Amino acid sequence: MKKVLATIFILLFAIGVNSQNTADNYIKSANLKVSLEDYYWAIADYTKAIEIDRYDGSVYNNRNTAKYFLGDKNGACKDAIKARKLGYNASELINLVCN
Repeated sequence: MKKVLATIFILLFAIGVNSQNTADNYIKSANLKVSLEDYYWAIADYTKAIEIDRYDGSVYNNRNTAKYFLGDKNGACKDAIKARKLGYNASELINLVCN
C-alpha cells in the first residue's frame, strides 16, 4: 500500500511540476490508473491523450487493454485495429479481442 501511495504522490508531483496538459501526462496518469485497476478513468485519460496526439498507436493499444478489462470487446477491437493502422504491432491483440 505504501508503494502505491508513493507512486501516486510521485506522479501527482510530476504532473504538478509540468502542469501542461500534454499527451504524455495523460498517458502516465492512465497507466497509473490501470495499475490500480481503475479502467474507466484510465480510458478517459487515454482518450484525452489521443485527442492531443491521435497518431500514437501505443495509446490506442493501451486503451484497448483497459476496454478489454471492462468487457468492451467491440471498443477494444476498434482500438487494436487503429493501433495496427498506426504501425503498432497489434496482431495478437486483434486475434484476442476481435474474434
